[in-house]
Amino acid sequence: MNEVERFKKSWHVLYDHLENEEHRALLHEMFDTYKSLKSENINLKNNVNNLDDFKNDLMELFDFSPISYVMISKDGSILWYNETLHKWIALEKKSNIIHWIESTSHKNFNCFMEELIVKGVSSSHLNLHGETDKIPVEINGKQLNNHDAYMIAIVNELNQYNTLKKIREMTFIDELTGLYNRRYFENEISKINHEHLLPLSVIVADVNGLKLINDALGHHSGDLLLKRTADIMLSCNSGNDIISRIGGDEFAILLYNTHEEDCQKIMSKYAKECSRIYVEGMHFSVAFGSATLENLDETIDNVFATAEDKMYRSKLIEETSLRGQLIENMISNLFHRCPEEKVHAEQVSQYMVKMGQYFGYDYNKIEMLRLAGLYHDIGKIALKNALFKRHKLYEEEDYIEMKKHPEIGYRILKSHVAYSNIATIILYHHERWDGNGYPRKLSGADIPMASRILAVCDAYEAMTSNRTYTRILSHEEAIHELIEHSGTQFDEAVVKAVITILNAVA
Repeated sequence: MNEVERFKKSWHVLYDHLENEEHRALLHEMFDTYKSLKSENINLKNNVNNLDDFKNDLMELFDFSPISYVMISKDGSILWYNETLHKWIALEKKSNIIHWIESTSHKNFNCFMEELIVKGVSSSHLNLHGETDKIPVEINGKQLNNHDAYMIAIVNELNQYNTLKKIREMTFIDELTGLYNRRYFENEISKINHEHLLPLSVIVADVNGLKLINDALGHHSGDLLLKRTADIMLSCNSGNDIISRIGGDEFAILLYNTHEEDCQKIMSKYAKECSRIYVEGMHFSVAFGSATLENLDETIDNVFATAEDKMYRSKLIEETSLRGQLIENMISNLFHRCPEEKVHAEQVSQYMVKMGQYFGYDYNKIEMLRLAGLYHDIGKIALKNALFKRHKLYEEEDYIEMKKHPEIGYRILKSHVAYSNIATIILYHHERWDGNGYPRKLSGADIPMASRILAVCDAYEAMTSNRTYTRILSHEEAIHELIEHSGTQFDEAVVKAVITILNAVA
C-alpha cells in the first residue's frame, strides 16, 4: 500500500466517524489540498531532475567550448575551470589564478579584478604560463548572480601573436641574413632624442668584392658571402650591439652609451673577424668606418655620413687590392678544377705573344696579348664542374651556359684597372668574321683586332690539344680547318699570319 492509498484509507475512516457536515467539508478541502501539494511535489522533483540534466549539459557544453572558462572568487581562488583550459595550459594544482599568470602581467590582472569587482564586467590582455613559453591571451570577466563568484572567459591569442610576430619580422628583419633591416635601423635612429642614450657610436661596414663574386659565380655565391659576413658579425656582438643590413653589401651597427675610444676597439674586433671570410675558396674582407654622436646639438644623419665617408675611404684602398687577389684566385681555382684549361691557356698565351711580335707591336701591347691569352677563359669559373669533364659535345642547354663565359670574364676583368685593358678582348673573342658569333654578333673590322687574333690562336690550340670529346688534329689538319673557315669564322689576314708563325715553329 502506497502513501496515497494509506492516506485515502485514513481519510475514509476519519470521514465515517465525523457526523458534523462542516467537519466533513473541511476534511474534503484538506484532501484536495493534499492532492494538489502531492502533484506539485512530483512536478518539483521532475523540474529538479531536468535542472540537473540541464546543468550537466551546460557543463559539457563549457568543456567542449573553443573558449576557455574559469570561475573564481573575489580573492582569485579557483572554483572551477573547463576542460578546454586544462588542455592548453600547463595546469598544476594551484589554488589561485594569479599563479597561472606571468609576473609581467600581474599589474594588468590586478587592474582587471578591481574593475570586475566594482563594475561587474571587465576585460584585459595578459600572458599566462605555458609549457615552454608564455601564452598571450585576452580575458573577459563577468560577475555571477552569486556576487562572490566571477566567470572569466580566456581567448588564446597565440596564433594572432605569432602572426603579428611574423609581420614584425617581415617588416624589420632582413630575410637573407636574419639581421635587422634598413627600416628597423631608420626606426631606431629616429628615436635618438634623449641624453641618456649618448654617446652613441655608429659603425658602417661594406663587403668588399660582392659585385665581383656575383658577376663571376652568380648571386647564390654572393648571398653566401653576405650570410657568412652576417654570421661573423653576430658572433662578435656583445649582446647590446644593434646590427642591421641597410643595403645590398652595406651593414650598420648602433652602439648606445659607447664612447669613441670604445667604439674603435669594438670596430677592430669586427674588422679582425671579418678578415677571415672565405667563400668558394676565395678570401674576402669588409671595409669599416665609424663616428660618435656626443651630444644632441649634432645630428645623427651627419654622424652616419661621417662614418660612411670613412668606410668608403677605407674601401677604396682595400677593395682595389682585394679585387686583384680575387681575380688571381679565380684563375688559380679554374686551373685547379681543370688542369687542361691551364695547359690550354698557357699555350694560347704563347701564341699571342708570337703574333704580337709578328705584327711588330711594342712591349706593352705584347704583354696585353699575353695576358689576354692567359685569362681568356676566366669566365668559365662560373661553369658547373660537369662541363669540364664531358666526354661528348655539349648539349644545347650546356652550350647556352658555355656561351656566357666571355661576358662573365669581361665583368670580372673590368672590375680591376690592371685587367680592364684585356676585358674587351676577351668579351669578343668568340665573335665571327661573318657576324654569326657571340655574344654581340659583331662582324668584320668591328671586332677588335686583338679579339680576332685570340679567336684564331684559341681555335688552333683547341683543335691540336687533348680534348676528351673529340679527336686531336694534327698540325696540318688544324691548318686546313683554319683555311677552310677563313673569311667566315676567322679574319683571313690573321689566319695567314698565324699559319706563317705556326709553320715556322712546327
